[in-house]
Amino acid sequence: MCLSDDLKDFLISEGAFRVGFADLTSIPKVDRSMPYGVSIMLPVPLKAIEALKGDIGYYDEVCIELDHSLDVLGLKCEEYLKSRGFNAFALTFNRVLGHSHGLIPHKTIATSSGLGWIGKSSLLITPDFGPGVVLTSVYTDAPLVFDKPVTGSFCGKCSKCVDVCKLNAIYGCNWDNGKSRDDLINYPVCKDHIIKSNDKVSLKLSACGECLYVCSFNRKLT
Repeated sequence: MCLSDDLKDFLISEGAFRVGFADLTSIPKVDRSMPYGVSIMLPVPLKAIEALKGDIGYYDEVCIELDHSLDVLGLKCEEYLKSRGFNAFALTFNRVLGHSHGLIPHKTIATSSGLGWIGKSSLLITPDFGPGVVLTSVYTDAPLVFDKPVTGSFCGKCSKCVDVCKLNAIYGCNWDNGKSRDDLINYPVCKDHIIKSNDKVSLKLSACGECLYVCSFNRKLT
């Protein structure tokens, strides 16, 4: 088996659900010493997504646990590649914290790895789980077999996330790989709403979750 197959099998055996490999050389802020990416994905349990309509704090608690699992997977991927003589750097939560402006977003590495596309809500949308996923990434110089990138949206004329947003922060544009987050949503308005919501309920939520909950690509909610 080749390195790419071996690495995917290893990460899946360690708990990853989907793994993709990306050529990032065309992205301006890529680290030229490690111009390739590994995208690792875990699904969010349905119970947590259902909680977005009531106990949103539970959703965030679950995602924090999943993020920890992703950190472990990222570091295992890093060590796997380093043990085989390649450079690798896992974008764990603590490493990204405070330095995200200089890093390629996990969503960008995921679309470049073929794991999904960016929805009108600016969330990553996957065929199997809609936006109900969490991600981590690893930079490397390992000669991986790259997956086919996704360069356009499959949202079509669907406007559920646009319609549900009380802030009118989602513009309704279909994404392609030439569009940025600011082309899709009014991020300052969205972020300000989350901060104010957190102040009201004494939580540290990462999202209000309305657009995630209504997405047509979600697994059927019971």
